[in-house]
Amino acid sequence: MARLSPTTEDEPKAEIARAYGSGAESWDRGAVPVYGPLARALVDRCPIPLAGLRALDVGAGTGVASDILVERGAKAVAVDLTVGMLAYRREQRPPGVAADVASRGSPFMNDPG
Repeated sequence: MARLSPTTEDEPKAEIARAYGSGAESWDRGAVPVYGPLARALVDRCPIPLAGLRALDVGAGTGVASDILVERGAKAVAVDLTVGMLAYRREQRPPGVAADVASRGSPFMNDPG
């Protein structure tokens, strides 16, 4: 089987990322009312106090879990595959990093602070 070049392999992923990133407002209106209560329940069940801790919200999307983490006193950092999702309401959100952590790793893996 011939191996596709990195550029060719990345094209479908880039196309999906563009479509996903351009839908932030729709995601916020449609999925967040369902996802928000689930994210809140998950954060509320954290076994340690979050105040003052850095919390990485991987797959942050429009930031619903990041917002909840900040409410609990955490220093949230939002990570998502696309800048489009992170840019939505960016003036009201914690800092964000656009990264494909699944294939490239997280820039926070070796930073305990």
